[in-house]
Amino acid sequence: MNFAKLTTADLIVIHNVAAAATVKRFSDRATAEKRTAAAIGTDEGLARLARSLICPNCGGWQNDITVGRVANDGTEAHMHEATCHVCGFEFHAETGRALKVRAKGNSAAATSASASWARPEVRAARVTRCPVRVVGKGEFPSMRPAFRALGLPMGCMIKTRMALKAARRIEVFGHTFEAI
Repeated sequence: MNFAKLTTADLIVIHNVAAAATVKRFSDRATAEKRTAAAIGTDEGLARLARSLICPNCGGWQNDITVGRVANDGTEAHMHEATCHVCGFEFHAETGRALKVRAKGNSAAATSASASWARPEVRAARVTRCPVRVVGKGEFPSMRPAFRALGLPMGCMIKTRMALKAARRIEVFGHTFEAI
């Protein structure tokens, strides 16, 4: 993990998740980096990070990570796979271990998409939460918790969110979604 880009507060959070600890501060940055690296170095620490949706490679947070993929038939698949959009690292969502590198059809596009996260305006737009109401089910802070609560395929969430932002009210998967 590249600690140079992380703040000391980020190191504390990552250390606490990986080590299952409650450290409030370190005496200095070198100690923070050393103890965080040691916590991540264990299999259990790596798994705790992955389950908390913190990238084991760069420390990217939940908003920067996508879990699962959509199969060619449109169904949700590969829910054990996670991808960090900050550094492009693909890892197992339960263990934190790197996935085998697959040949991608358009690696230039993938690199460009990953690099676009570095632009502040793009990053801000992508991590902005848009609350939703599911008629008859309640209100949710964003699409992800709504999809999880309803047991809907996470691989279809982004397309559904984009359609909802455009139309403000849509019916999908037998539910009516409204933008709040």
